[in-house]
Amino acid sequence: MEAEIFFIGHLGRDPEIRYTANGKKLATFSVAVSSRRRNEEESHTDWYRVTAWGGWVNEAENLAKGTKVAIRGRLRLTSWQASDGREGMSAEVTAQWMGRIEKTARKPKESTPSLSSSPMSEDEIPF
Repeated sequence: MEAEIFFIGHLGRDPEIRYTANGKKLATFSVAVSSRRRNEEESHTDWYRVTAWGGWVNEAENLAKGTKVAIRGRLRLTSWQASDGREGMSAEVTAQWMGRIEKTARKPKESTPSLSSSPMSEDEIPF
């Protein structure tokens, strides 16, 4: 099954950069997406294996374990069975877009607007 997916999570490990036999560069990494439902104390974490190709490999090279990222891509779910009989499902995503999410410092609210002490020229007046 393939579908498009968008999610925000944290890298579980540093991206691994490799080359195919044809010389194409790719990056692979895992992303953890944690969620907590209302009225539940425990959170649940889903893991996605992400593969980036082309220009997105350059973006992946600047990521590291723990980085918060947003990913959009094609999702492929694959079921598997371990040698001990356990069954499971893996989620693999081919990235079509990705971006780092950085925390920004909050700017303190000013109680009064600041006024410029330098005069404006007529060219700077917006009307």
